Amino acid sequence: MAVFGKIPKSVLSLLRDVGLALLIVVVIMLILYAYSGIWPPMVVIESESMQHSGDTSYIGVIDTGDLVLVKKVTGKGDVVSYIEGRAIGYRTYGDYGDVVIYRRGGSYITTPIIHRAILWLEWNSTNNSFNAPDLALLEQGVDWNVSGGDSPYDINGNIILYGVGYENKTVIIQLSSFEKHSGFITMGDHNCAKWPNAYDHSIVHEGWIEGKGRGELPWFGLIKLAFGGDIRWDADRGWFEGPQNSWYNLAIALTILIVTPILLDFVSGLLAKRKEMEEGEEIEEGVEEVKDMAEDVEGIEEIEESVEETDDEKEQDENMENDGDDVISE
Repeated sequence: MAVFGKIPKSVLSLLRDVGLALLIVVVIMLILYAYSGIWPPMVVIESESMQHSGDTSYIGVIDTGDLVLVKKVTGKGDVVSYIEGRAIGYRTYGDYGDVVIYRRGGSYITTPIIHRAILWLEWNSTNNSFNAPDLALLEQGVDWNVSGGDSPYDINGNIILYGVGYENKTVIIQLSSFEKHSGFITMGDHNCAKWPNAYDHSIVHEGWIEGKGRGELPWFGLIKLAFGGDIRWDADRGWFEGPQNSWYNLAIALTILIVTPILLDFVSGLLAKRKEMEEGEEIEEGVEEVKDMAEDVEGIEEIEESVEETDDEKEQDENMENDGDDVISE
């Protein structure tokens, strides 16, 4: 206790606030981990492959510098593809289907990739071909086609998808370039808009998938990217890479987070002083009331004394009268 007694109150208050902030962060991360089932429960987006614009970020879309919450998946059944989502109206991050986080080849040495699951393919070893059963959910000739046929089964050529992504592009998937196993065809939203055939040229095995996106904290990942050297300086615009409005929004958010506690502390100080002043005024009013009561009491005592004097005078007068009567009667 003696040691803490020598520490200024301002330092103790700062240490308390820092400790409380760290505790809140730990509790939040534990809650996120309990929900996501994977650690870390959030990933930082390092590239523009999922953006819906080349230079502007949007809430609800995955942009460079966003923090994305990841929920663990245990297999194909936990993921809705773009084709399936288009059929049932299921959307995440501004387009149909789920966005998955996977490691190419399942290797933990590689950097995780976050792209949209476009289509599930099943390898048919008997006929040395692929099946794409989800295509049957949409209209052939309008939403999709296959080269050399009209069936989503026993496909050896190309799969053509119409109206894909936020730019409604036609995507031609060349099955001949893929490995001979089942998995998802994946593609970045922004890649699709710029290069319609820039899908990931590797079938993503379900075992490679670590999770799927389930929410975002926009802009704050830019801090990690800037200090970690993962985002480069853009000499043309005199600032770091990434959507310009993301940097502006981050600056505003940080200002609010820093200024708000200061304002709250300032306001609480004013309210405390006001309360002290009001309490002081109440005390002064109480003192005045006591003084008034004391004066009233003195006045009452004076009146009582006056009444007593009057009574004494009356008694004296009566006694004198009685004495006079006695003399007369004699």
